[in-house]
Amino acid sequence: MAAYVLGASVSVPPLIKMGVLPLSAHMFVFYFAILSAITPPVCPAVYVASAIAKSNWLPTAWIAVRLGLAGFIVPFMFYYAPSLLLEGTVLDILLNSVSAFVGIVALSAGVMGFFRRQLSLPEQLIMTVCGFLLIDPNLYTDIAAFIILSYMYLNQRFGFSITAMRSRS
Repeated sequence: MAAYVLGASVSVPPLIKMGVLPLSAHMFVFYFAILSAITPPVCPAVYVASAIAKSNWLPTAWIAVRLGLAGFIVPFMFYYAPSLLLEGTVLDILLNSVSAFVGIVALSAGVMGFFRRQLSLPEQLIMTVCGFLLIDPNLYTDIAAFIILSYMYLNQRFGFSITAMRSRS
């Protein structure tokens, strides 16, 4: 809470002057204040977790950052798509919420290397790129990412592959 109060008093007024909506500016600062608990070198949550697990704090901190990477992207999504904060039409809110949810799942899968099964390095790269494509609230990037993610899902679920289909015919 103290990190948010300090961050809000220093960072929110300049963000609002730059044209960011007040609610988006406050949520931006709030998210980063919360995430300060897992980012090195001042990462109290990581120190506690590593003490409980009896592990070295630095590898634990990097795992925490990888796990929380999507959280570092969400505040920017509030700026680009205020509909995620329930500002806008119902259709915009629904479309951007679904897009953001799928984008965060794709980004997390790409960073952690697991979707329905272990991902290869090219698959991780594809999932990460799709996650970033879905962050931008643009219909064209969303459609492209959903097509690629559908292929990735079918490939993970059924071993579906376009190249395998071509070789059968």
